[in-house]
Amino acid sequence: MASPPVMAEGQTKNAGFEPLEFVPIFGTTFDPASFKGNDLILPTMSAGMNGLIGADLYILNEGATKVGYLKS
Repeated sequence: MASPPVMAEGQTKNAGFEPLEFVPIFGTTFDPASFKGNDLILPTMSAGMNGLIGADLYILNEGATKVGYLKS
């Protein structure tokens, strides 16, 4: 039986997975704290690309604004 991984000081339970970092669009000073109360749209790959098309239509119809991206 394998033993659980030993965590170094300051390491989180999800060892091996880095948290995503928000990167604002170049030249803007967007504050990630203003995300509170808003929707985060994350399109995903699926059969027939239905998820991507649905996300694109939602973004176009709701007039969403791109403020940055998530970096892993």
